[in-house]
Amino acid sequence: LRWTGKLRNELINGGLSPWRLRIIDDYLDAHAAKATLPELAQQCQLSVRQLSRAFRLSRGCSIGAYIGQYRMKEARRRLAASLPVKEVARHVGFNSTSNFSASFRRVTGETPRESVLRTIQ
Repeated sequence: LRWTGKLRNELINGGLSPWRLRIIDDYLDAHAAKATLPELAQQCQLSVRQLSRAFRLSRGCSIGAYIGQYRMKEARRRLAASLPVKEVARHVGFNSTSNFSASFRRVTGETPRESVLRTIQ
């Protein structure tokens, strides 16, 4: 009885259900480089607008920002595993190493090379 009351409150607040959040995370695990908002909305069986609004309520950021953070987290993990920067850039959805490096630095405050060196020390 208490559980359904909690669930009802979550739905009234407009956030995404836990199973939809899991769908998003699972999809990003499998398709981080090419995940798009329309694809995620289709996976969740929602419109793009519904997904965007509910996601912001659930996670406190836009889904675009979340995808970007997810990609940089994945990039850090791969860089720590000593994979080449070019391969990491391609895996997380960047066509050029320079664009990846600039984006990585903007998000993390360090270059991919600095990140690798820091993890080695």
